[in-house]
Amino acid sequence: MRFKLEPEQITTLAARAPTETAYYACPVVDSDNQLSDALNNCYFVDAQAIRAGSSQLYIPRDFPHSPVQGKVKDPADKSGWTGDPTNYYRIPEPAVKEWRDIRHDIESRNVGMLIRDGGSTTQQYHNFVNRLRDLWSLHDDTRSASVQTDGGEPNRNHQEVIDRLVSFATDQFRYRYAESSIEMPNIERHEQYLRSTLEEYMNVRRPDVHGIRRGQEVIAQSGEAAPNTSYLGYNG
Repeated sequence: MRFKLEPEQITTLAARAPTETAYYACPVVDSDNQLSDALNNCYFVDAQAIRAGSSQLYIPRDFPHSPVQGKVKDPADKSGWTGDPTNYYRIPEPAVKEWRDIRHDIESRNVGMLIRDGGSTTQQYHNFVNRLRDLWSLHDDTRSASVQTDGGEPNRNHQEVIDRLVSFATDQFRYRYAESSIEMPNIERHEQYLRSTLEEYMNVRRPDVHGIRRGQEVIAQSGEAAPNTSYLGYNG
């Protein structure tokens, strides 16, 4: 099964979410009569295991006997290809979970982010909020034109913000691959794509509608929550 990815979303998730927090949901469904059991036939891929700039994920029918793969068209690769060469890479098996794994990990608090501990917000949560503020500051359309240099490059403050976000994302990426036997994809190109995408964010005045060309979809789930039950929610 092939799933299309939005490269800018990869960068945003990589810059804000630690490992075991944000996942791409890939339901293996190819007909209407399979929809009722879609959750049980869904694979969740840790966003931090996906190389920046990737355009697609491939979920094999016989996973885990065959690996999940990502695909990226890399214009920086000048190794004799005509046009933009297509590179494939393997996603570490521990970064791919089924719904039963996700549900168990949520209920046992092995995934996600601890927000409060002993009544106080955690440092992990404060760091997350600071990354959100950094991302938003790159979009800040209240800033004056003077914040850009004559060459249109990021000013020092924005460059420091980008450096922090890229450093966090590359550390998470390294961690995801270091714990597996799979060869790590080119970390320099991963970092380069993260940086260039974040720099492009400074030209976006409304991040809430950025990249949405034809419409906006919101996925929501409602209902009564049973006691002591954890739910995974997603909206996008």
